[in-house]
Amino acid sequence: MKYKHDENEKFALEYGDIAVPIELYDDSAIVYHVAESAFLLWNTEFGTAPFSGSSKNRLINELVPIMKKYNFHPSEDIGKTLLIYIFNNHDAPTLEESNIVILKTPQEIENCKFDPSLPNFDLVSGNYGDVVCCCLREDKAVAFSALNDYSDNEYPEIYVECAPKYRMSGYATLCVKAMARYLTTVCNAKKVSYVCESSNAASCRVAEKAGFKLIGHRIPFVFYRNKNNFEGEEAIDGV
Repeated sequence: MKYKHDENEKFALEYGDIAVPIELYDDSAIVYHVAESAFLLWNTEFGTAPFSGSSKNRLINELVPIMKKYNFHPSEDIGKTLLIYIFNNHDAPTLEESNIVILKTPQEIENCKFDPSLPNFDLVSGNYGDVVCCCLREDKAVAFSALNDYSDNEYPEIYVECAPKYRMSGYATLCVKAMARYLTTVCNAKKVSYVCESSNAASCRVAEKAGFKLIGHRIPFVFYRNKNNFEGEEAIDGV
């Protein structure tokens, strides 16, 4: 398996709270310099079958002592396989819902009433501004789609959250579809991606119904600076 080094390694190890020393894709990997020797040993044995259980466990066992030297601890969901979807605007159903609103400024977001069961989120501006796409019901946002922390300025990655009471009603799909269309048509993003756990069937349906196509897999081996500050991420998408 071919690989390249992560340009953000130095900052992550010295100042960051999150580090991803190795990130596997279908036929390539992104690797920290400090994890290169572990990756090369692993690659000799498992490079042709990177997504098997024994393959992931071996890599985790190699990485834990390396990252411990920098005071990083494995996340609870380390080694989970993620599915990568890319938005295909031509395949997306026409959006005719009047209850979708695009919030474009911090003030608009602050003035919007969100369902109290929805999690808080941090704005990720980059080249696309402070964008959040909401689905309104009963004078409040019951679902929203936003840029996630992994987004870069050229290829934004989005996620969705839906209040438990309103799941399985299509609101998450509407938000994802509207957010992707906004980023591609208004912001001229070259491509918009959506990533979810392979075991999350509901989230997979959201992507497919919103006009996304599955293009590959990703396994980020995530470590946190202080294991007591993070409890792992939980996908709570609904269709």
